[in-house]
Amino acid sequence: MNWLNKVKGEQAALLDTAYLDRLRHHLGEEVVDELLSDGELELTDKTAQLGRQAAESDAEGMRRVSHDLIAVAGHLGLSALSLAAVELNRNLRKGRDCDRLEALAAPVIALAERSLGAMTVHRDGGAGT
Repeated sequence: MNWLNKVKGEQAALLDTAYLDRLRHHLGEEVVDELLSDGELELTDKTAQLGRQAAESDAEGMRRVSHDLIAVAGHLGLSALSLAAVELNRNLRKGRDCDRLEALAAPVIALAERSLGAMTVHRDGGAGT
């Protein structure tokens, strides 16, 4: 898929560590750690909601949650996930593939799980890509 493989012609990273470093510089370590912790909880909740709504064939609910995921992922520096949620939102808004909502949501959910893993690795001192 385009949103996962390329961002403006470059490979999409799961986690924009330079963005997080800028946040730390401007806001401080403690504030950013709290934002990331809260963001992880929000991301976990929104991902679970997306899965439930897909299983319930609730395209409008999925569209609302995908909109939330765009913002949450963007604020956490999860560029690939934010772009995936944008693509999902567009497809839902245009009524594309709405007969197979679980299949439409599955790659976004999988990417969210990988993104959460990248955040954990980064927080624990590793490279988050």
